[in-house]
Amino acid sequence: MLAGLGMQFRSLEYGDEPKSETPFRIFAALLHRTLGDFTDQLLFAASVAEMFPEARLDVCFRPDRPFKPEIVSLAPQVTSSWETKNRMPIDLFDTAGMRPIVGPEAWYVAGCDAPDLVLTPSMCEREKLGYFEPSARFRIPGSDHWDARLRDAVGDGGFCILHYREAGYEFSQAGTTRNIDTWEVEPVVDVLLRQGVRVVRIGHPEMAPLRQRDGYVDLCAAPFMLQACAISHARFFMEVSPSGPYAIANGFGVPMARCNALIPSGPSTPDSIVLARPVLDGKGKNVTADIVAGGLNPIQFITDNSDHRLGANSIEQIASVAADLIAATEAVSGWRGQPVEAPDDAVEPPFTWPIPKRARHRIAV
Repeated sequence: MLAGLGMQFRSLEYGDEPKSETPFRIFAALLHRTLGDFTDQLLFAASVAEMFPEARLDVCFRPDRPFKPEIVSLAPQVTSSWETKNRMPIDLFDTAGMRPIVGPEAWYVAGCDAPDLVLTPSMCEREKLGYFEPSARFRIPGSDHWDARLRDAVGDGGFCILHYREAGYEFSQAGTTRNIDTWEVEPVVDVLLRQGVRVVRIGHPEMAPLRQRDGYVDLCAAPFMLQACAISHARFFMEVSPSGPYAIANGFGVPMARCNALIPSGPSTPDSIVLARPVLDGKGKNVTADIVAGGLNPIQFITDNSDHRLGANSIEQIASVAADLIAATEAVSGWRGQPVEAPDDAVEPPFTWPIPKRARHRIAV
């Protein structure tokens, strides 16, 4: 019957789509709370964005820490950021008609509802930052202003950044494993000064004061952006116990030493070193090297092996790591320069997903 109507039945072919001029859109849900985790995810998202000649990076976050908006402002790769104290419904990505939930008009005008890639925290592990060669670089907004303030505070000579975790911080997580006291830090300052490196301490205003001496400057009470500016110009970042600000150093490509580390990760630069907190067996023997070689971290191992305990890095170990880092950064004689922007005609690199884990730093045990 239909044949008599002269109808023809043919296969359908869509053909090649024309090359789109629309930039690659990335949306990153920055859901972590702590400074280090939050910054690591932002740096990961920024690094993914830089893998494309043109990309748009939109981020959202909950302003439950005062430093979050300032950290986001460090990333020039971010096109738009969305702060919300409420829950962000997944329906905001609905691009069909009759949406059950409708967001602000600006959301749709910016194209945030139609990303090509959505990054969640589990996709942005810090262990994967070493994949990017190099990772994205942060920049200080209004750098002239903050440079002038930093020069007033520390002068023109080179310096390193000192930081560690101490009790008293308003947003500290439960547990004291990472906390150390000033008596454990004072010898580290002396070691650095004896090796000709000035020391600038950062942190929170409640941190206990260290002994004043020539070559030591305390910026713990300074604004967050001034401390970030100091990190950006530092010769290296010396962390005596694990704490979140190390991640800011990653964003500026500043080599670091992570001492008394509880996990074997963190840095994303080849000159950086992680000095693991020692694990001691029931007889007091240091078995850290075997644990690290087995792919475990000290906390994980101690949890599973109650007959072992955590020790602490000796000042001799920390001094040895500092000497290595000083030698590796010998070319930085004054302030470290701000990162040079990538050329606009950068060639698109190969892109692998999921991003593999890759370590580019060294382990000291």
